[in-house]
Order: sequence, then structure tokens, then C-alpha cells
Amino acid sequence: MRQVVFLLSFIFCVFAACPLAKAQEESSKKLNVALILPFQTGYTSSKIGTYLSTNDIVSANKIRLPEDPQNSLNFYQGLLLALQEANNENVKLFVYDNQNNDSITNVLLNKPELKGMNAIIGPMTSSSARIVAEYCKTNKILNLQPFSPSKTLSENNPFLIQLAPTIEVHTEQLFKAMVDSFQGGNIIIYSPPSERSLSIARYMDTLIKNYNKSAEKKFTSVFLNTKDMMVDGKKTTAGEQLKTNKKNVWFIPSFDEAFLNGNFRILHSQQNAKNITVFGMPTWLNGDILRLDYVNDFQTHISDPFFIDSTSSTTNDFLRNFITTYHHPADRYAALGYDVFHFLDKNWNEYEADLANASESVTYHGVGYNFNLTKKMIGDNINYFGNNQAFVFKVMDYRLTKVR
Repeated sequence: MRQVVFLLSFIFCVFAACPLAKAQEESSKKLNVALILPFQTGYTSSKIGTYLSTNDIVSANKIRLPEDPQNSLNFYQGLLLALQEANNENVKLFVYDNQNNDSITNVLLNKPELKGMNAIIGPMTSSSARIVAEYCKTNKILNLQPFSPSKTLSENNPFLIQLAPTIEVHTEQLFKAMVDSFQGGNIIIYSPPSERSLSIARYMDTLIKNYNKSAEKKFTSVFLNTKDMMVDGKKTTAGEQLKTNKKNVWFIPSFDEAFLNGNFRILHSQQNAKNITVFGMPTWLNGDILRLDYVNDFQTHISDPFFIDSTSSTTNDFLRNFITTYHHPADRYAALGYDVFHFLDKNWNEYEADLANASESVTYHGVGYNFNLTKKMIGDNINYFGNNQAFVFKVMDYRLTKVR
């Protein structure tokens, strides 16, 4: 809550949907940008009021904003910092609070100025993102979506630029890390029976089989559905599929922490003898009950689109400038806002309205995120532009180390 003065001015701007940068109306490269996020301005202003009226500093510092408005504010601050650095007087930024509500999102999209936008950023939830994606498709407005990784936000939409990598992209990067470090290893794909998990498991199985068609050092692999645990018509267990003469990779496409803890416990005693490394989902470290000693002991590999390179002078400049400007450290959402605006500004200056058509060759290396966009096709039609970039990390000695 050290952002009080900033937040008070911010709330006024959001309610007014105010332009936050000058615009030169005559410029051919004028860029009108709308930002639609769940700032929860009413609740946020109430929290600020409570903070300001609290005389006890210890009590005041316990006041926290919920996750959605906090993430929205950090993204917004990162974007503003990038806007200031770009010093682009041709940008006009409009800010809206959709309160994570689809009905409010629809009301906002009825505002006449929205049809004059060149780009809309957001929203955060997949349901509201679908509404905005369809609006942008109809009105031929670029929609930058850095939050929802869903690949079903819109169909045949060349105006959707999905900066959040899909789970398929995460799976591809995890497989490439397997190839980098475990060639010729034994892979156990171990999936619970939910369709969400099984679709990821099937995709990994396909990647392995396609690789083995031409690889010199082939993987051995088995696909276990925990509903029946059948292989070649016989019941089995994950432990029985471990090999003593190979590195064992245990790929678990599950988002259920209780499921993970239970299965980790069963094979934990064999981890050293059987040389087991676990590959898992990008959400695993965000939970509350997954045992970190299991995650660490299996040298678990996970993927994430966010990475701060402490050796980069550009990244360190951003971190220093952010804390100087806002008096609190930048987090992943602040870096995301910063990178999204710089990506848009850089490519708009180069391509203007043709950005959607040029995006298949657009790459961007940011302070926390990299964007490598390619066309995702349905037949001969562009479905959307997707980001193929995610990093892979290994948990070792209770630290994350980037391996890819």
C-alpha cells in the first residue's frame, strides 16, 4: 500500500476512462490503446481509505489488495513506465475496469470510443477475453491477450495476438528439455483421467513418437491412464515401468496437488535408486499444499513464460526504474505490462495497421517475457497469432535454475 498517492490518481483516471498520454491527431501512426482489467476500483478505493485512516503503521501494513486488482495495478504500472520511456506522443491510452464481470465487459464495449481503438489489451479471465476477442474480430481491432492461455478464445481471428503461451507450447518446451538432457531415456506419461490432463498426455505421447521415428537415440515410453493403469492389456504401476539402466522421466500432466502429493509419496523412496526426474505443469509452484521437498528431490522441471535475467543491463535498469518510480519492487505482472507495451509500440511504429499480417515474423525479447509469434491456422485461415516462447526451469537445492 505504499502506492497510495498513485492509486488515488489512478482511480480517478479509470472511472473517467481518461487518456493518459498526448495524441497528435494528424499523425498516421496514432495509436489508441484500451486497457481492460479487473481493477475493482470501488473496493480498491475503500481499501485506500482504510489505509489512510489507520494511524497504527503495523495495522496499516497488513492491509492488502486481492489478487486481481493487485495484479492489474502492477501490470498498469509496468505499462505506464514503458509508455513514459517510449516518449511517444502519438499514443492515447484509455483505461477501463471490467471488475472480472462479463456483463460489465459487455457494457464497456458499448462505449462509442472503443470502436476507435487500434488495440485492446486484456481482459484477464478467459470468459471476458472471449467477449473482447470477438468484439475485436468484428471491428478489426488488434487484441493483445497476455493473460489467458486458452486457444479457444476466438476462431478465424487474425486480430487476436495471444501473448500467453498455450499449454501445448509449454508441453513442447518441456519435451525439448527432455531431448536436451534425457536422450534415450525412459519416459512414463502418468495422467489422471480428466480430459484436460489426458489431452496434454496425448500430445506429449505424440511428440515422443514423432521424435522416435528419426532419432538416433530413441526414448522408451509408456502412457499410463490412472483410471485403468493398463499397458498391452495388463495392469501395471508407475514403479513397475521404471528402468534401472536408464534415466527415468516421469511426466505428470496434473493440476491436482493432492493427486501429486500422493503419487510423489509412493515413488519417493525409489527416487535415488531409479534416477527419477519429474516433469510437470507450470502451475505447480503456485499452490499451497504441494510438498516442496518432493518437488526438490525429484529435480522437478516446470515451464513458465516469465524469467528475470539478472545479467541483463536492460532488465536491471527496468527493475531499478520501477522501484524508483513506484516505491515497491516490480513483479511478474509489472514486467508483463512493460513488455506488452514495448512490444506493441515497437511493432506498431514499424507495421502500423498491418501488424496482424506481419506478426508471423515478429519476435520480441523483453525484461521478463519473450514473444515469438506464429500463425495458428485452421485450414487456409488464420485462427490467431500465438506465442511459442516459454522457459523451462529445474528445481534443485530449493532454487529454480533455467535449463532451456
